[in-house]
Amino acid sequence: MEVYLKFLGDLLYLMFGKIFLGIKEIILGFINLFNVKNYIILIKEYGREFSGKEWFFVLITIIIAMIFLALIILLIFKIIKCSIKRKRERDAIIEEILELHDQVNYLVQPKKEKKKSSKKE
Repeated sequence: MEVYLKFLGDLLYLMFGKIFLGIKEIILGFINLFNVKNYIILIKEYGREFSGKEWFFVLITIIIAMIFLALIILLIFKIIKCSIKRKRERDAIIEEILELHDQVNYLVQPKKEKKKSSKKE
């Protein structure tokens, strides 16, 4: 039984371990994306060698990168907002269909009763 459990663990790791590892790496990537300390270390490291003109380009590059990052985050939020809105609309449509179905059943029921009573006679 011990060999089987070891086999099962290895099999599940081969099947799903890489997926969890990928998710973990994505999360760590987002954490490192907002790690300002690393950016400061990088700027300090290269800052000694920059001239006045190069500092201007560094500033422009940082601003463009921040705008690009903000646009990516905005796009992600828009996608999430849009999907939530679609789900709400879909739920509202389903609810309306169910109400219409109930109304149709209510309107059809007297006709069914008339048919049943006419068949009995």
